[in-house]
Amino acid sequence: MALKTLLLKRQLEEKKTRMKELNAKTEELQARKAELELATEEAKTEEDLRAVEELVEAFTDEQAEHRSAVQALQAEIDSAEAELRTLEAKNPTAPSAASPTGQGGKEKRKDEAMMNQRQTRAFGAMTMEQRSVFLQREDVQEFLTRFRTMLSGEQKRSVTGSCGRHCPSAHYGYDPGSCVDGNVRVPQ
Repeated sequence: MALKTLLLKRQLEEKKTRMKELNAKTEELQARKAELELATEEAKTEEDLRAVEELVEAFTDEQAEHRSAVQALQAEIDSAEAELRTLEAKNPTAPSAASPTGQGGKEKRKDEAMMNQRQTRAFGAMTMEQRSVFLQREDVQEFLTRFRTMLSGEQKRSVTGSCGRHCPSAHYGYDPGSCVDGNVRVPQ
């Protein structure tokens, strides 16, 4: 349904653009009408009156065609707006025009299910209270600080350890002062 709503909005915008063009032509017709009124008043001879009369008839026909085009287009716009309102009422999660991206804020993200799954795996069946206590622990705070510095690019050494080799003891926090090769890890 969202695609139909987007398509209908696009068509509605095109119709409104055409209506603006017709409104500009209406102003031109008003100016021509004023010119023809002036020409009628200035006509002195029978020949001038016939010429003005022909111009008035052509103008009247053009004005009638223009009015019917404006009315038809206005009916199309009204119909499209009514259809759009019914579609949006049926599908409240349709993208709104108010949002800058053109997408509704209530739409689900594609990776939202994956994010929820990650959160469940990472914290298991912990409640919010248990999570906050866990995250306030000093060793967890220290780990998060080290991890953030590694991600931010401040640390230029390898993530695997200070010696450049894979050192699980230095890297997983079992014995932060030593390396598998016996090298002493330099504190940061």
